[in-house]
Amino acid sequence: MNISPTDLKAFREVARLGKVSAAARALNLSQPTVSWTIKKLERELDHPLFVRGNRGVTLTRAGEALLAHSGHLMRAFESLQEDIRSENEEVVGTYTLGVYAMLATYTLPRFYPALLADFPALELRLTHDLSRNIAEAVINRNLDFGIVVNPPAHNDLVIRKLYHDHIMFWTGKEPTPLQQLDSSTGVLWMPPTLRQSEYLLGEARRRGLFKGTRFRYSTDLGVIRQMVVGGGGVGLLPATIARAYSGSLIEPITDSPSYHDVICLVYRHDHPKTRAARVLIERIVDADYQELKKLGSG
Repeated sequence: MNISPTDLKAFREVARLGKVSAAARALNLSQPTVSWTIKKLERELDHPLFVRGNRGVTLTRAGEALLAHSGHLMRAFESLQEDIRSENEEVVGTYTLGVYAMLATYTLPRFYPALLADFPALELRLTHDLSRNIAEAVINRNLDFGIVVNPPAHNDLVIRKLYHDHIMFWTGKEPTPLQQLDSSTGVLWMPPTLRQSEYLLGEARRRGLFKGTRFRYSTDLGVIRQMVVGGGGVGLLPATIARAYSGSLIEPITDSPSYHDVICLVYRHDHPKTRAARVLIERIVDADYQELKKLGSG
């Protein structure tokens, strides 16, 4: 049934004043608009609500029944609107955030602990996947928000830049035999799922690097970093991950090509317009990424 609070308000004014023209003036509406509203209500209820006469209108039995219930219906509508308004203004609810697991290690601590402390009624559920899968899930409404690397341009996506990073080849401060690039003993650790790997390897070979090098693979960037720290080979890594917790133990190899990455928050243009959603966006965008910016500088 398509009956709105506005329709009921117009009906009640006509019933109170006994004339459509008087109700229209009281409501600051045109007389045809009020007449159309009454006809609409009569169609929806399948009964006439007024008897028209020379001196105005009087209620039918159906009209009297609607008048008796209209006050309750309008109060119910007002209560619902108030509940929705209150919910929208409170930082409550459950939202989903997708972020690549290793990226989450460095990004989430910069805003999530404060959210937990400041808004105990707000639940942010995490899921971890490749950036391209997370962006697709946000576009398809399977996730509310995503923190991704190099998000695709899409008409439905809002993209907010957080910080920059660079992918390069890294070696130990004092290279071991497994980190000798001009030797058959050299080993290169690479993430097979990183789209930039093929481009960077091609650039490196054009510069005369990795001739005769053995290749090993891991989907976990933390494992690759630790293999470099432990002298187990050269690693292809984002600068933030290579430098974090490694101090000066590893460094970019000489003449390493690099690939510029942008880490962004993404969400749909039609994301929930609640205060909780606004707070999430503000906290993520305004977090202190200065350290990561320094780590990720090429």
